[in-house]
Formats: sequence, structure tokens, C-alpha cells
Amino acid sequence: MKKLLVLASVIFMTSCTQCDTSECKFKQGDDVHIKNKWKHNDAVVTKVICGCEYEIGYFSSFGIRRHRTVTGGEIESND
Repeated sequence: MKKLLVLASVIFMTSCTQCDTSECKFKQGDDVHIKNKWKHNDAVVTKVICGCEYEIGYFSSFGIRRHRTVTGGEIESND
């Protein structure tokens, strides 16, 4: 029974890590603006996550590099 439970959890975890990010608006390396950030709004998409969520990197106060996960609604293109 334990082997079956372990096998089921491995299959579940494997299926969750495979997703299609081809229809996401932004790609890794894109320069973007973070909405509702007045001073530190310039960012770079560092990783595209399942469900078209993005990990972005930006510089905050005193030149500290920060990362956060945002949805497509929280960022806009740098055009």
C-alpha cells in the first residue's frame, strides 16, 4: 500500500511540473514595468511559471536586487 501511495504522489508531482507556457504574454528576459510601483518599476522577467505567472527581478532601494512572483495583470510591457 505504501508503494502505491508513493508511486501515485510521484506521478502527481511529475504531472504538475509539466505545463505549457507558450501562450504567455511575456518571455524570459523581457524588460517590463511593474504596475503600481512609482519609483522602482523597471524589471526583467527571470522565469515563466505555470499558469502564466512570472518571476521578475528588479532593483529596489539602495540597489538591492529583489525577486517576486507576479501575474500577467501586475506587469506591462516596456514599450
